[in-house]
Amino acid sequence: MAIAYQAISTVATKTTTTTGSLTLNAPAGVTTDDLLVACISFRGATTPSIPAGWAIVNRTQVTGNTNTNAQSIGSGLMAWIKRGATNPSFVFGATAGQQFPNLAFGYVVRISGQDLTDPLAGTSVNTLATAATTVTTGGYTRSFLTNTANDYIELMLCMGGQEQRTTAGPWSTQQYTTGPTSMTEIAESSNTAGADGSIAVARSTTLGNTTGGFSALSDLQTTCRSSLIVASFGGPRSLVTGYSFSTLI
Repeated sequence: MAIAYQAISTVATKTTTTTGSLTLNAPAGVTTDDLLVACISFRGATTPSIPAGWAIVNRTQVTGNTNTNAQSIGSGLMAWIKRGATNPSFVFGATAGQQFPNLAFGYVVRISGQDLTDPLAGTSVNTLATAATTVTTGGYTRSFLTNTANDYIELMLCMGGQEQRTTAGPWSTQQYTTGPTSMTEIAESSNTAGADGSIAVARSTTLGNTTGGFSALSDLQTTCRSSLIVASFGGPRSLVTGYSFSTLI
């Protein structure tokens, strides 16, 4: 079975400015051996804890937690887990001293057909040093080959703050800077009531590329600094060739 995107959960939001945890929602149809990928955007420079069994894909914690122009409030993390017989914990930031200090919100993406042992094939992250509407990551090389040329799913997590929502939403364009020219946004959300911020998740199945850079165009105010995390997940690893077998009689 080829790797395939299946579903994304509804958004889970922590809007209070008091320290606490964030409980994500499970996507529809989750079953044994599914790959679950948590995508969380938050304000603050802490390192939130992750539930048991989850593994970090990438994260960025950036300083600044106010609405002052050019403050960096686009922190985020991406983590994955292979679902067992029952759902894992979806409570992030549950450990004292490793909680979310302010706004936090996120989604869980459901993928099937991934390599069951080590599905993460590559990742990249970038946080803007100055305010701008476009954030770009560098390219990366995937760590293993799979059975088919397009047997990869790329996930992009876009994060930002000081949201000024337009009809296009907080993130109007996500694309490869090399290779395929577009990605498909599968969810986005923003908050402007007190603690401002935004999040968008996009995906693409690549067409045989082994490297690539990524960019996202935000509809945020130009005074906002944003972040971007990209990850590649692969299907089952190719069988090792070059061996011969004999039957013992």
